Amino acid sequence: MSGLGPSPQTYKPTRVETLDQVKLIDGGYKHSAVVTEDGELYVFGDNMHGQLGLQLNVPQPDILNDQNIFVFSNFSNPPNPVQETPQFQSTHIGVSTAKGKRPYQEDTSSIFLNQKFKDSDSEHYDFYAVYDGHGGDSVSKYLAKNFNDYFKLKWTDDIKESLVEAYKYTEQKISEEVDSIHTGATALTCIFQHPDSQKKDAPISFYCGNIGDSLAYIITKDLKAIPYSIEDRPDANDNAEKKRVEKEGGTILWNRVNGELAVTRSFGDNTYGSVISVEPHFFQDRVSENQRWFILGSDGLWDYLAIEKVIQIAHKFTNAQELADELLKAIGNSDYDNITIVVIDLENYKN
Repeated sequence: MSGLGPSPQTYKPTRVETLDQVKLIDGGYKHSAVVTEDGELYVFGDNMHGQLGLQLNVPQPDILNDQNIFVFSNFSNPPNPVQETPQFQSTHIGVSTAKGKRPYQEDTSSIFLNQKFKDSDSEHYDFYAVYDGHGGDSVSKYLAKNFNDYFKLKWTDDIKESLVEAYKYTEQKISEEVDSIHTGATALTCIFQHPDSQKKDAPISFYCGNIGDSLAYIITKDLKAIPYSIEDRPDANDNAEKKRVEKEGGTILWNRVNGELAVTRSFGDNTYGSVISVEPHFFQDRVSENQRWFILGSDGLWDYLAIEKVIQIAHKFTNAQELADELLKAIGNSDYDNITIVVIDLENYKN
């Protein structure tokens, strides 16, 4: 628990027909949705417009359909987005979010488990993502709902190429379907590829792409932090992004693009044209014995909690949800930004 809001309460799921209808539930704010095996979509939430701080106690289905859809926004502590099978127990994935002192929650995250690659019956993957909206939540919500499908659509045997093309295609679809002239979202996407049945003893590979300032780290058993993302701000990376922005005709004023936008790469923000890039940074690696936790977080985590503190906290936990909650608690009331934290226990990906 983050310690925010009223006492814990229990909420009954509300049945709706499509994800588009979620926005009509509870005063116009989307909370959490899960699709059951028989195709019914359930939405969990209340009418507090994202200022929950509640520990939700809602029934979750034992088996999900092959989409395994989880969409989170406007939550302090959503229910665990896990498929209850021998592969994924509730201790292996944790999600904690908070609105902070902002008037609205614009972060979203999504988790899709046991996804099949296109034209493959043997290989599958797990997908984790954090999207940090700005100027509104329309783009971040669109990403949470659609990006994984676009990744599947652009899938080839070259995962880097697939991810880069998925980012480009997603930006095209956003420009066509979302009013994104003055709103956008950063993205942090991670894919864990399970080997096919003929290579079940092979190590699991993972791939990360990001644009913006949501970051991913692996925390190792020997208390080190390994980055799997690059921060896209004008003053980051030896001013490499500043130089790219200026080459495209933009300016950096007050350490912001054209004096307004704090990030140099994002979805949406169409008023900036090519000055704001959607080309993702790409990382790939294999799960190894020394790796312990994989932590994805919006900038609301990393701006207010030093990586040394994250390592110190992570070393004390064996449960992913408890770790995610503790990281949120450690920020306390100092964070003026939205916060989203996804924690993955890498022990679950070791043979």
